Amino acid sequence: MANPIIAAIASFLLPGLGQIYAGAIPRGIMFLIVTAVFYSIGYFSDGIYLIISLVVDTVYSLAVAYEAYKLAQG
Repeated sequence: MANPIIAAIASFLLPGLGQIYAGAIPRGIMFLIVTAVFYSIGYFSDGIYLIISLVVDTVYSLAVAYEAYKLAQG
């Protein structure tokens, strides 16, 4: 059984990593791919689009971290 706190922290730092740690490897890989897309959009954005991208990335990271926490709890 994975530690829910470690899973949440791992997924907040790199969304998908906590899911992989908790044993849901396909789900974790899916989140990693979505994260790469979000980071790519943020990298090529400027102005207001960059701010929107950063907010969306933060909300996404929090949601994925919470999902990893619940997944690790069982």
